[in-house]
Parts: sequence; structure tokens; C-alpha cells
Amino acid sequence: KIYLWPRQGVTAVTIGKQNNGFNLNGKSYVAIEGFLIQGQWGGVRDFGKGVGITSSASGSSNIIIKDNEVARTYSFEKAAAVRFTGTNVIIEGNYIHDTQGNTGISMGGVQVTVRNNTVDHVGYVGIWFMDLNGGVIDHNIVTDIKGTHSNAISVYSSGTVVLTSDIVVSNNQVYDSDRALTFDYVNNLMVYNNVFDGAANSWGGMTGYLRVFNNVFAQGMSLLLTGPPGNNISELTVKNNIIHKGTGGNWTTHEYNLY
Repeated sequence: KIYLWPRQGVTAVTIGKQNNGFNLNGKSYVAIEGFLIQGQWGGVRDFGKGVGITSSASGSSNIIIKDNEVARTYSFEKAAAVRFTGTNVIIEGNYIHDTQGNTGISMGGVQVTVRNNTVDHVGYVGIWFMDLNGGVIDHNIVTDIKGTHSNAISVYSSGTVVLTSDIVVSNNQVYDSDRALTFDYVNNLMVYNNVFDGAANSWGGMTGYLRVFNNVFAQGMSLLLTGPPGNNISELTVKNNIIHKGTGGNWTTHEYNLY
């Protein structure tokens, strides 16, 4: 037998049957605001399922996802609790927590802003940009990201060709996470005013500029600038940071850092 004692005041208990909460594939000019979204699930080979809010098609545009709580989702295939590909998308003020297997927020597309969100205790990556042009990750709090191969904030391209460009990671706080920041195969990345309580690593493949200003790296920073296919960075500037330990790599400009 299985017994359920609901919280005081609960008058009904339901069993969810949906793999995803909101599906905005191909939709435009939509705002999702103020919802509690929970209990979505995706099993073995259920790719893209177990998601609270999703749009996996690039046709979605002018979307606002604001002030929602997404929690207690499950994805065996590590789909994100908020998973979006689109143009002119804002993810703001959401609380995403206690997911099993899921990434917190995963974004692709053009002109995407992820700001003022709290991501806590998710099963894979906290905030993940992949194949995105023109993106901002700003004023988020990311905590307790310790799943297998998980990172608090990641900026990648899918493969060994640069498909992600013009990204800003700013004013974020990352605590209690094994890897606070990871990135590779990005053209033009700026990282400033963040607190990273966890390792920060680059896996190579960078192009354009890499600018790292005014950050705290409590567990060190390592910038890999060699290896196939290597990097083609025109500017690598590391200034005004506090770096507890780790190595920097071949910096074009490095000054006013405290080690």
C-alpha cells in the first residue's frame, strides 16, 4: 500500500499524464507568467520530455517566461526544465529547483536573455547556452549543481564548429557547485562581475575575443588555449579578478588580478 498525506488545505490530488507542461513550438508573442509547473517526466529515450516549458523549434519568437516556479520534474535523458530555441526570448525571475536528471535552463536561438532566475539542486547543468547568437546570462543565482558531468553555467557549441557567438555572462552568483563555469567553441565571450564558487574551465575552440573582468573565482580558473582544433582568439584579457587557484593560459592582457 502507498499512503499520501497532502499538505493542509489540499482538497484534490491528481496524477499527471503529460511529458511536458507548456509547449510553445512555433508560437510567437506569448508570455508565460506566474505558474507553478511540476511533475513532468521523461523516461528512457524520451528525448526532450520531462520539461516544464519547451520550444525546440526555431520558429518561436518574442517569448517571455517570467516569475514561474518549475520543480520536481524528471528526465532520464537530461532534458531541461525550461528548454527553449527561439528569437527574442526573455527568461526572467523564475525559480527552478529539485529536478531529477534535468538541466535547469537550456537555450538556443537568437537574442536570448536569462536574468534574475534562481536555479537550485537540478540534476544536470544549471544554465546552458548552446548554438546561440546574441545571449545574456545576468543576475542569476545558481546553487547546488553536483550531478554527473554537470556545470552551473555552460556556454557551448554543438560539436567542433563555432555556432555560438556574442555572449555575456555577468553579475551571477554560483555556489556549492563542482564546476561553476565552462565554455568552448564560442566567438566573442565576455565574463564580468560574477562570483564563482567552483572551478571555471574552458575546453578550447574559442574565437574572437574573450574578456574576463571583475570576477571572483573561489576555486580557480583554467583557460585551455591549445589543442585540436585550437583557438583563434584575437583578444584574451583577464583583469581585476580574484583568482584563488588554477592556471590562466596564454593571456594577451592580464593585470590587476589578485591570486
